Amino acid sequence: MDYKKIASILVPGEKYTLTALTDFGFPYRQHMTIVEVSVTPYAQYKESLLIRFKRPRGRKVLSVRFYAQHEEFVIWKGHVSPKTELYGEPVQVDSGLIVRQGRYRPFHQGYLRDAIASVIEQPLLTFGIN
Repeated sequence: MDYKKIASILVPGEKYTLTALTDFGFPYRQHMTIVEVSVTPYAQYKESLLIRFKRPRGRKVLSVRFYAQHEEFVIWKGHVSPKTELYGEPVQVDSGLIVRQGRYRPFHQGYLRDAIASVIEQPLLTFGIN
């Protein structure tokens, strides 16, 4: 699937949930109402996907841009709550000190696979996930 096809699927005015990885490789979830979706050149990339949106109960228009073909994200129709937990169960609890480990290393596809598995509804689209 390419960015132009994704832009044709997303409808302005509709509610969606985006789950992706930050620049540091950890998961985040964003509920959004789409304002505009466009495919434009960005820096040295021939095409990038720009999604302009509003948060729930918000008036400010924000945006997210995906520009590299190796980026990974998942979009559901409507507002859903996928699991984006960074840490697993406590490894050690000692005298008030709790030690936890990350479930995966940064940029691991396991974060997005867990998010997909944690929601009953099937995602509208997935990009970059094997």
